[in-house]
Amino acid sequence: MKTTQPTTVTTYSITLIILFIGQEEATFSNDLDNPESALYIQYENSICDSLTNVYDSSDIILCKVTRFSQGSIIADIELTFPGNTVTANDLETVLADSIEDNMLPGTDISVDADAIEVIECKCVNNNNNVFDLIY
Repeated sequence: MKTTQPTTVTTYSITLIILFIGQEEATFSNDLDNPESALYIQYENSICDSLTNVYDSSDIILCKVTRFSQGSIIADIELTFPGNTVTANDLETVLADSIEDNMLPGTDISVDADAIEVIECKCVNNNNNVFDLIY
């Protein structure tokens, strides 16, 4: 009988506080409660495109916004990498270093660079690329 070891990945939860979008102060909209709304998808795509460019996109398995919440706009993001290729400290440093004048690279989104939070949680690929979080 042939058995397959589960693939280990590392997922990081990143929290960004969005202050401005373009020239407008970031204001939470109820559309951001719905992951299928056009606004949610637009913001998620902008954030994930920026993060995959900041980090080596070939190393990123998944980027997704898990939710937006009020407080200007707070974005909770999950980035998943294979194995243990990076650390939370590495990710926080690279992201902070890439932000100039509080602008998320390649976007018109201004964030609070001093409030970036990165937390690690491990995941195991149990079947068909379904990842269970291990906290």
